[in-house]
Amino acid sequence: MAGEGTNVASRRCQGKEWWLIARGGDDRLEVFTLDLPGEQTLPVFSFEEEAEAFLWLGGTDTGGWRPRRTGPGELISMLYGPCSGANSVALDPLPGMVTDRTVGLVSVGWERFVNRIVGAVDPTSLRRLVAPGAHTDKTHTFDSFAGRPPV
Repeated sequence: MAGEGTNVASRRCQGKEWWLIARGGDDRLEVFTLDLPGEQTLPVFSFEEEAEAFLWLGGTDTGGWRPRRTGPGELISMLYGPCSGANSVALDPLPGMVTDRTVGLVSVGWERFVNRIVGAVDPTSLRRLVAPGAHTDKTHTFDSFAGRPPV
């Protein structure tokens, strides 16, 4: 019975849309990451409004950063390609969590996050299936000491 609940949760994640913070277009897209002491984290949001709130609560000009919808396949491609430097995924973080250094409370290792999306597939086996840099050119990091998104 316990495995059945896990399968239901995995199926929900497989078809889910996620939101990232990005700027640029399809030909040159920058993905926003959090630069935390000793690691880089990709913030992922469940709803567009949560990504907008993150930018708004950061209290600065967004500098072209905006919420961007992404599906499971593209998100996995980003984690194995341009965002491969990210050690973890922060689910629906607030900017204050970054400055307070409590963002770890809403973070999971990216391998675990990918495993949740794809179900029982071993995430390390996906490296052969995903072309690095498929959808983005680079990432841009959040300055955790300034407490706001970059301009």
